[in-house]
Amino acid sequence: MLGVSFRHRGEELLRRLENLEAAAANGSTAGIPLLYPWANRLASPRYRVGGQDVTLDPSSPLLHRDEHGLSIHGVKWALLAWDVIAARPDRLTAQLDWTRPELLAQTTLYP
Repeated sequence: MLGVSFRHRGEELLRRLENLEAAAANGSTAGIPLLYPWANRLASPRYRVGGQDVTLDPSSPLLHRDEHGLSIHGVKWALLAWDVIAARPDRLTAQLDWTRPELLAQTTLYP
């Protein structure tokens, strides 16, 4: 999910506009991304969340990598299909179906 403007009480706090179609096509970060399921870098392809051990598939095309090959900024935003549940001028409610097979294909969960 991307935003291009963040306002509070009519004051623009954060704004970022660019060519979103071009950024999506080459996998670049764009807009104001909601980074999911993690932000910043992971120290390794394994992490633990919600009582589950997760191992990322290092060959997954869904992942961004830094210059050292570490996963960074979650899954590429252009591949995350958020569903808008409700939209109002002051609030947006959306959900991501993380159970989609193409998203689950990047990870291995260990109970």
